[in-house]
Amino acid sequence: MSGETTTDDILLAALRQSGVELDESLVSVKQLETEQVVAACARCVNLIHEARGVAERFGESMPANPGLRFRSCTTLAAAICALGYPEELGFNHFLYPSEAETRRLLLYLVGALPRADESTAHEQGGGGGG
Repeated sequence: MSGETTTDDILLAALRQSGVELDESLVSVKQLETEQVVAACARCVNLIHEARGVAERFGESMPANPGLRFRSCTTLAAAICALGYPEELGFNHFLYPSEAETRRLLLYLVGALPRADESTAHEQGGGGGG
């Protein structure tokens, strides 16, 4: 289990560094609630889209209306799949998150985040010649 703890420490630190607001008392993916999973995934997708020049952005908070929650989670899942996420993903992964699936999803998204040196090169006009 210590392997999961180390993975979660690194994962949660990477999410916080990316701007996801997570309470410092959170030490495990198991502790994440639906709203936090959606916020983390939306933030990651937004950063990835920004780095790739994709205009589509996702709200980082869950709507109160159940129909809108379903629709926003479905749209977010489709966007993550479009990024190349290799596993099946749907609204249920957000509305009814499991620890293992959430960990895999967040690890994928954190791994796909642009690195600081890549975004700096992009902002300075570099990296666009290839």
